[in-house]
Amino acid sequence: METIPHMHYMYASQYWLNQALRNATGVLTDNIDKACLVWVDTYCYNQWYVSWRAVKNRPHIQKLYPSPAGLDVEQLLTQAVDHILDSPRFKKRQGRDYVFHTPLTNPGKAYKRMCTDMLYSHTLVVEHPLSCINKGRPKVSLRETQILPYSAVANAGDLSAPIVGSLRPTFMYMQANCGTAQCGMLMRLTIAEALAGSPADVQVKCANRPVRQPKPHAQVQLEMRRSVLCLLVPGDNVSSGRLTEAILAGCIPVFIGDPWHELPFNHGEVEWPNIAVFIKVQSPGWTNATTCAAPLKQWNQKADVTYATATVASLDAAFAYLRALPKEAIERRQAALERERTKFMYAAPPGRDSSALSDIVFTNLLGYGRRLLETPMLQRLRAPRLVAVRAAAADDPWKVLGVPKGADTNAVQRAYKLRMSEVRGRDEAAQQQIEAAHSAIMMAALSSRLKGNVSVEKDVLYADRAKYFPWRPRLWMAAKDILLYSALAQALMLSWALLSPLTAGTQPVIWCEWCRLGVVIMFYHLLECCTFCGRLPKLMTPVVGIYSVACVMFDAAAAIAGGAGNIVKQNRLYPVPKGGPDFPPDEKKQGGKNIVRGFFLAFLATFIGCIFFYTLPDAIAAALGRVMPFWFYEGQTMLLAIGSCTMNWLFTAFTC
Repeated sequence: METIPHMHYMYASQYWLNQALRNATGVLTDNIDKACLVWVDTYCYNQWYVSWRAVKNRPHIQKLYPSPAGLDVEQLLTQAVDHILDSPRFKKRQGRDYVFHTPLTNPGKAYKRMCTDMLYSHTLVVEHPLSCINKGRPKVSLRETQILPYSAVANAGDLSAPIVGSLRPTFMYMQANCGTAQCGMLMRLTIAEALAGSPADVQVKCANRPVRQPKPHAQVQLEMRRSVLCLLVPGDNVSSGRLTEAILAGCIPVFIGDPWHELPFNHGEVEWPNIAVFIKVQSPGWTNATTCAAPLKQWNQKADVTYATATVASLDAAFAYLRALPKEAIERRQAALERERTKFMYAAPPGRDSSALSDIVFTNLLGYGRRLLETPMLQRLRAPRLVAVRAAAADDPWKVLGVPKGADTNAVQRAYKLRMSEVRGRDEAAQQQIEAAHSAIMMAALSSRLKGNVSVEKDVLYADRAKYFPWRPRLWMAAKDILLYSALAQALMLSWALLSPLTAGTQPVIWCEWCRLGVVIMFYHLLECCTFCGRLPKLMTPVVGIYSVACVMFDAAAAIAGGAGNIVKQNRLYPVPKGGPDFPPDEKKQGGKNIVRGFFLAFLATFIGCIFFYTLPDAIAAALGRVMPFWFYEGQTMLLAIGSCTMNWLFTAFTC
């Protein structure tokens, strides 16, 4: 640590975030019971661990920096983390309100519980494999991981200096270690060998091949500031500190894949398509290597840059593409770099207590905290089932029905029917208590209204008026198991559509009626063709689009899954009687009503999903005389599938 001060080390990101947090006003509290979130500061432990690990693997340095006999810093860090995970506050909410910062690509045994006990915690990491997404981690609704850049070392340069118009004699630059043991090292070696005979303005070399020619780090930074493009290729890991240094140097990042280098702030915080170049090489030369089998599956892009990615056949074509970039395209990216590069600097600029980078981190974190407070994650989504009602609860009719005091009439009626279906024919005393509780609540409400003490609901006040759309969906949260099973079913439907679009998009579910469905689909395509050819007025486009959606809906498997989930939910809200002479005739029809209602909600959800995800944007563009992007028309099947699955899950989860 004598060569580089600790705050300028590449793993020092938490140091700067700690400083920004301490300098913030009205954010910190010393009372953990009053805190919304708990920030876990392990900076000193992490730096101690990194130093100890470096010395441990280098006997010649151990002589210069001897450690006490038997000292195991990794074990000490592990004990510190385990102490937090075993605390009552952490266990109370399974760590959902804890924030852990792990700036190390190999945190060792200290974070061995990342994918178990720390699964629900908010984590700040440098690459997405640390978030357990490649280890079969289940989907957690409030789990959020922020991918942060590495901290820049000293000599980052003058960030106020302009990038556009700066003197940069080197066209493309990379100075890194190469090899064959890791996929990233092999990628670097392959690229360097392919550019071995390039002109002098291409400085893409291996620092250790054919002979070891290391350069001082300050010189590498200077050469980056003199370069237009900087190649960003993974190394031992999917992330590297070279990305931060290149951006601060004003050098346009060039990402070549597959596999891809990590992108920090991949949820839209950084304008990646505007500041970088993305090239997908179809035959790069490393895809068949054994060391690249796992990275090709795991080191993928998490940011939305697909539309900005150029696909070429080979590395030679990739370099030709870069050479052919017009001056305007390069200057446009340089101008975007001038706007965005401060987001990669942890240190606060002069006159400020925080940097743009820390502002992004804590804005995201506070948004997570607000959502955490507003979501009853540890509460059951509905009241427990009432098997029998005892006399102890008979004094409070609201407790008998299991609804909060002052609940609206609809909630009382639903609870009354549910409780009656659970005890009818099995517990006559409980049945009488439920009847008495329901009557007491209704009479109390009537008395209050007669006295003018309470406001009357519109449904009651205007009960004599005709209801418009009595079949309309109503807001009602589904139970947790229905939420999970419905999400799983829709995910399977969506996976089918995404992985096999040619067999999923408009295939009929009822195969015995393929002739009729085929005619319907053919008629839809004829109308669609006529519309695009201009043979129908533009105002007919929405009509044709709506008709096409209706055709697709009859074939959407997502609607079947949504209908099943809705029926299960309807049966829970309005239970089907077991039978018997004492049941009213209207209750005996409840099963059929639930089935019809369930499939109606699925039909409506699929219709709305297709309308808003494809038909409506297409209709608006046609009415305005505009043309949607090419990917919009190419991805019609995908958009329809995403819309159907999404809306079916939302309807199953939140409507009845």
